[in-house]
Amino acid sequence: MIIIDKESCDFDEVTGCLYINWIQEKLCIHSWARGCDVEAFRNNSWSPYPCDIPLVNALPDKDDLDHPIARFLSLIPGAIREHLALYAVDQLPMLQLCARSKRAVQLLYSSPNLLWFILPELMEYLTQTGVDVDTVLGNKRRVLLRMAGGRDEPWIVRLLERLGPAPDRNALAGRQSFHILMNTPNALETLRHKKALTWNMIVYAAKNTHLFAEPIMRRIFLDSMDEGMMKNEHSACRRLLDDTRRMGLILGIDDSLKLIRACRSYTALETLHDAWTRRVNALRLQRKGMALTFPPPPLPGGQDIVPITTMEELLEEGRLMHHCVGSYAGAVRDGISYIYKVLHPERATLEIKKTFQGWRLAELRCRHNGHPGEHTVQTVNNWFGQYI
Repeated sequence: MIIIDKESCDFDEVTGCLYINWIQEKLCIHSWARGCDVEAFRNNSWSPYPCDIPLVNALPDKDDLDHPIARFLSLIPGAIREHLALYAVDQLPMLQLCARSKRAVQLLYSSPNLLWFILPELMEYLTQTGVDVDTVLGNKRRVLLRMAGGRDEPWIVRLLERLGPAPDRNALAGRQSFHILMNTPNALETLRHKKALTWNMIVYAAKNTHLFAEPIMRRIFLDSMDEGMMKNEHSACRRLLDDTRRMGLILGIDDSLKLIRACRSYTALETLHDAWTRRVNALRLQRKGMALTFPPPPLPGGQDIVPITTMEELLEEGRLMHHCVGSYAGAVRDGISYIYKVLHPERATLEIKKTFQGWRLAELRCRHNGHPGEHTVQTVNNWFGQYI
């Protein structure tokens, strides 16, 4: 948050202008009556200076009515100040629009998020075309959304308003993310039904647009109570999806992708995964052409952590531990992964994976894909740390 003390600014009672010493610049912000234009003093003259200073939030003490900024703001209608106080990013450009346009004020009152969201494209359009701002803002809201590079369904405007102002730290990322989701199939259509939607979820969704391709992933967006739960469930579901797809290929199931996408819940996917795991673990040999002996282990084993070096050992590990490690045979054969069985302090199965930076710990699972205890995790980390 930007705070400006009294010593850094001055208010001219006659002209209504606010003068601020701002990052090695002397600025003049004209009065509300003159559009709140900003100029900088350079080369002994004043020239236009585009900037964004959240004036409404810049007071050290809101009750200090003698502060130059407070005196400047007192000339601006209170309702406008209250609405703009919610926007730390692009507050001054919005103030300038409202000072020039009654329609901008109406939009600020009725759809403040829409005004904030379309602001960059709106300002660029006005600069390039010279069209009067009231003429542009006289269009329907969905048309304004389309002019900002989005789709023009009215429900998208309502969804945008339901989010409320984006937090300062997340505002620009939130605006960009919403743009991305407007052009991602199934994204906003899914999010519109979520009750507790936040800007953090919008940013997360835009970073993971591939998740909207799967019905089950879209369901997790709707069912998760908060952002942390959503991220954890997506991560677990992604691993489950990858494992299930891999087993479908190993088993030679022609319509495996169709069966996977028919799963509408995590429980349904888990049931399918477990059924295919049992089938993979029942195999005695992998498909024709698969080598029975794996490459030498990249890291030597020990008394408590033992490398699995053959196909039969890998399948046996899957049968004993009741998980789908048998489906990792191709990755082991190709040198992408390697599997170890952990014997102490508890029984578990470990995968290490090869990356550009070398080998790293990937997954550590107990029976039925259970999570290991802290002591087991520490034991594996200590073993791995000896060689990396």
